[in-house]
Amino acid sequence: MKYKNYNTATILENFDKKLNKNYKVFNNEEIKKMDEEYEHKIKKKEQLKLQKKQIKKQEHKNEKKKKNKNLNKKHNQNNTNNSDNSFHNSDNNINQNGNYTNNSDYNIINNNHDNINFIHGNKNKNHDNSFHNNDDVKNGEVKNLVTNEEREKQNVTFEDLNICEEILESIKELGWKKPTEIQREILPHAFLKKDIIGLSETGSGKTACFIIPILQDLKVNKQSFYALVISPTRELCIQISQNFQALGMNLLINICTIYGGVDIVTQSLNLAKKPNVIVSTPGRILDHLNNTKGFNLKNLKYLVFDEADKLLSQDFESSINKLLLILPPNRITFLFSATMTKNVAKLKKACLKNPVKVEVSNKYSTVSTLIETYIFLPLKYKYTYLSSLCFHYQTRNIIIFTNTCATAQKLNFFCRNLGLKSICLHGKLTQNQRLSSLNSFKVNKYNILISTQVGARGLDLQDIKIVINFDICSCKEYIHRVGRTARAGRSGKSITFVTQYDVENFLAIEKQLNKKIDKFTDLDENDVLLYHEQTIEALRYHNVCKIKNQSCFLNPCTHKNNDKRNSYLYTHYTRNNSSINIRRNNFLDKQNDNISDYIYGLNSVYAVLKKNERTIEEVIVNKNIKLNRKIHKQNYEYIFDELKKRNVSIQYMEKYKMNELVGGFPHNDIIMKTHYRYMNNYKDFIKNIKHLPNKNNIFICLHDVYDNMNIGNVCRSIFFFGGHTIFLKKKKKVNEKKNNVKIDTPILHSSVGSSEFLNFYHINNMANFMNHMKLNGFTIYSTSCHKNNTSCHKYINLNNIKIRENEKILIILGNESKGLKEDILENSDYCVYINNLSYNENTQFHIDSLNVNNVCSIMLNHFYSI
Repeated sequence: MKYKNYNTATILENFDKKLNKNYKVFNNEEIKKMDEEYEHKIKKKEQLKLQKKQIKKQEHKNEKKKKNKNLNKKHNQNNTNNSDNSFHNSDNNINQNGNYTNNSDYNIINNNHDNINFIHGNKNKNHDNSFHNNDDVKNGEVKNLVTNEEREKQNVTFEDLNICEEILESIKELGWKKPTEIQREILPHAFLKKDIIGLSETGSGKTACFIIPILQDLKVNKQSFYALVISPTRELCIQISQNFQALGMNLLINICTIYGGVDIVTQSLNLAKKPNVIVSTPGRILDHLNNTKGFNLKNLKYLVFDEADKLLSQDFESSINKLLLILPPNRITFLFSATMTKNVAKLKKACLKNPVKVEVSNKYSTVSTLIETYIFLPLKYKYTYLSSLCFHYQTRNIIIFTNTCATAQKLNFFCRNLGLKSICLHGKLTQNQRLSSLNSFKVNKYNILISTQVGARGLDLQDIKIVINFDICSCKEYIHRVGRTARAGRSGKSITFVTQYDVENFLAIEKQLNKKIDKFTDLDENDVLLYHEQTIEALRYHNVCKIKNQSCFLNPCTHKNNDKRNSYLYTHYTRNNSSINIRRNNFLDKQNDNISDYIYGLNSVYAVLKKNERTIEEVIVNKNIKLNRKIHKQNYEYIFDELKKRNVSIQYMEKYKMNELVGGFPHNDIIMKTHYRYMNNYKDFIKNIKHLPNKNNIFICLHDVYDNMNIGNVCRSIFFFGGHTIFLKKKKKVNEKKNNVKIDTPILHSSVGSSEFLNFYHINNMANFMNHMKLNGFTIYSTSCHKNNTSCHKYINLNNIKIRENEKILIILGNESKGLKEDILENSDYCVYINNLSYNENTQFHIDSLNVNNVCSIMLNHFYSI
């Protein structure tokens, strides 16, 4: 089959149709109607109950009256029997009277019954009328009652939950202000020593629900082997033990963590100290119960299963069953998880006694503060989208989830080849390596963590803003992965990659969540495809290194070279002299933290020496440099003459080491180490605006342009047309101040050294900047490629622009995919559009936007020609 006319837009439309067909998503109005109907039914049920109660009361009164009348009859009969003379004569009269009395009683009862029914019917009628007349009032009262109850629950503090003072002090030191919803529901039942099943969303504070009651009981009875907490992963064991230590810092409690991958002898020595609490994985605690002498859990009081659904899967089911046979039956058992499965119900029957089930969330649900998105993409562009997202969110902490250890390892090398700060976490690493990678990520040494399902459960990693699902998974695993962000009321974002082979799995996730996940719109396809060549080169380089050093990639945990760097973070290899258009090494990773800047390329070094404003530390030159070249011979001669005059130290190095130092960028056998160059604030430009020359009064401002290659090309165009100033509105990096924003090295390289002769000014607030420029007599032009981009009425064709003599002009260029915001277009004097002539009826294809550099060149050429 041929797919020439098969576009991605049609795929996305079909994808949306499938989403809407498979299940129904209710609107807010429909949900409100359903709620009102439900409340109305509940009110009717309550009315029926009241009516039945009234009928029963009246029936009970009638029975009492009957009993009293029967007693009176017997008393009358006894009197008649005692009479001597008139016994036989008055027998008939007595019978007649008896009949009369019976008939009268029957009539009275019937009359009473009729009266009762009549009264009751009147009451019902009045009640129905009052119900219909006062329906709105009662609805308001019910709503007020519900809101008041919710407010009372939300205002509950830890002091109201009868927690001891020592634990309250540690809670205050941790900075917890109010208990979460599941903590408010579970802690009162836990203090009554009941078995509990707790279901709640990830990041809702489930661990404190079992730690606080255990610590409170240990305050009274400090018994050895008092509680056993079982979790599925080693990392979660360590985190739970840290939470125990944090909450029990004011109580002298001994906690022991037991898990695989560590020497069993040292763990048995720790168990010999008889700790109060044991936190363990199921397999290792079974080993100790069977093999460690003198160790038993006969006096165990608390048993806790954290992440119970994972524990009761096929991986741990056999070990859990063996463990339950060994442990004593007289204990308190807690089950906690974010999701509920059939296996949990089996365990409930096996080991829990009359448990209290507290379910704060549904079986499949995510936090309301989480923004869930998806990207529908072809499989071959999966790595390209990942690289663009990593660069887009470069200043934030990111977790990337994969399904296998091999893809996690591959992604780690791929990200490092791109110059990103990444680290991996998977099951084939040793325990020490897994802990070191987690700790280095927590300390912000690396901002990207690539993990398998090992890091998806229970880990509380702070300040994680982005979660990327590189490989799609089941709904249960999806909830746990996504739960690493937006924890404890904070906001977060998740991005799921959906290829053409993952549509059915993704639809199943949405169906179980009962909601439609939004599309990811922060990046455009054009922005993503800019990284495609770089991505292919990084993957190719990874494959080359994998073939050369198969042992490193097959077993990344072991490494023969005695290097200080971790073996799973760095692979030793030999490189060819060929340069690669990727940026990867530790030197360039640390450039943002250091003062020194590595300038590469002949034209860049030549420009720095010509400008003569930076302090040069040293120059690195290739050992086998050829100075007798026909091309750039004069530039080389000038550079070496200047270096001799300034007494700059020259270091000779091999070419492959220079390639590593610069990350594969072309350096022409010369690299200069200097200090960074910084941008000034635009207010400094406004202070010196009177001293500007009358010529070349056309200035360029770039808004939200982040690609350094585009910025460098714009600088090249400005310098070519005789300009001297550029304004940049872009996000600051970490630890950058307003007046100390660095100018990145790739800008100098892509501008062929011209950016060294331009004045850079940084903009913090675009609205204030535009107002200051207007007050100083500037005419502001904003650009857009076509007129239908926004509803602004100030559009003018480029050919119709007329300029006065010595007029000061500011041109604002926006991101080529997003364009400019409407407030910028409205505040500018003119909105310029360039005619789009790319549409062809035969091909039915057109280009929506131009590159920023092309627009800049067209605008400058037109303005200077006028």
